[in-house]
Amino acid sequence: MARHSILQSLLLPLLFGICSALSAQKPVVGEAERMLQLFARSYTSQGAKTEEQLKTIMAVTDPGLTFEVNTVALSGNKKSRSGDVTDWLQFLRRMHVEGSSDVVRTFKKMETIHQRSHTIYANIHIEFTWQVKGKDLVRGDEHLSVLLRKVDETQWRIVDIRSLMIETEKFRGTCLCEIFASKASSNVSAKITMPAGSNYRASTVVFEIQECDPRQKTYLIRISNYEFKWMATGQLYLLKDDKQCGKSVIEPELIGAALEQKEALGIIIRKYLFEFECAQITFK
Repeated sequence: MARHSILQSLLLPLLFGICSALSAQKPVVGEAERMLQLFARSYTSQGAKTEEQLKTIMAVTDPGLTFEVNTVALSGNKKSRSGDVTDWLQFLRRMHVEGSSDVVRTFKKMETIHQRSHTIYANIHIEFTWQVKGKDLVRGDEHLSVLLRKVDETQWRIVDIRSLMIETEKFRGTCLCEIFASKASSNVSAKITMPAGSNYRASTVVFEIQECDPRQKTYLIRISNYEFKWMATGQLYLLKDDKQCGKSVIEPELIGAALEQKEALGIIIRKYLFEFECAQITFK
């Protein structure tokens, strides 16, 4: 009995100390999780749209922060950018406040949290959509790895952010164009392969090309309800009411310049036929 009393006298203070330490950690973890939730809300579609909301993000950011953003396109191509806290603020401002496109982020869940004595590591899963004028350009998943450091008894700050953005669907991007000349006529066919969500789709269009002035090498290009005049000097015009080989009572609109026929057709495809799908054209 005396031995048990001695063991109890030794173990009880130890157990009490462990329990006290564990209970003391709970508010700290709670504060860190609250801060992470605040960061996630401000970073996703519920926030990061104004300077005030950017200040909320920066308020939980350590001055010594480092970050890296990796974007993996649907094609498999990868782009990376990294920097310090100043670069992070510029990145957020360009992405959310000043950019011509909107990035809508939806918070999904906090996947894991690992705590050490003075650091917490968290994974945040987000779904994102890039939009222009309300139209979806790209959809995908973003995985944020966030490292927090304890700065005092209850306060934590984000010291490192790693973002992996993976495109899962794409609706606008680079289109591939193949040109086929007809042997029986002056018509030219173009096969355009363009983004279509998680895959690509192809469309074939036929251009009617008429040589207006052999001496000046001026051509009339017709497609759908459009008519264009392409000059030997490279100027490409949209004709408003052309009836006969480039003659118009309304001043034609200069829409670009191209020294090769395929380049002229590429301008027409990108600006008038598949304006939304094709941000740029490459030729096979």
